[in-house]
Amino acid sequence: MEYTNDIMNETERDQNLMIVYAVEGYSQRHNVPEKDVLLLFQKHGINELIRKNYNALHTQGFEEGLSFAEDVLSWKKEGRIAMEGKYFFNGEDITIDILFKIEHIVNIMAEKEKIPFDDAYAAFLNSNTYAILKRTKNLYWAESAEFLVEEYYREALPVAN
Repeated sequence: MEYTNDIMNETERDQNLMIVYAVEGYSQRHNVPEKDVLLLFQKHGINELIRKNYNALHTQGFEEGLSFAEDVLSWKKEGRIAMEGKYFFNGEDITIDILFKIEHIVNIMAEKEKIPFDDAYAAFLNSNTYAILKRTKNLYWAESAEFLVEEYYREALPVAN
């Protein structure tokens, strides 16, 4: 059978490569056979977490996939809960979507006000817009970051009598 790029898109191939790197790296670091690492990753949903968080992970290189896998397994062993599963809509975990939205909103605010990201983030955390965004049933999270920034600034305007 000839291997072609038509089988999957480039992102899927990169995600799979990150998983292979994580499995092989974990095997080497922890002296565990690769097949056992793969079973461990499957048992704890590591492969799917790597795929789901790939957009953030790949910016740091393949090593980040391995570090991410080790962190998640460590959290599970210690009984801590990872960030997965904080925000849901219709039974779907949309946590990473909300986190990306928050980051985008805060970046826009920081640029607009010419202030550090952390200062803009602190201001946003204290806003009604942030509180509403976290209530996923209202679909605020599905709005554009630009719209939500406008809402943030609108809430700061004085109310006319």
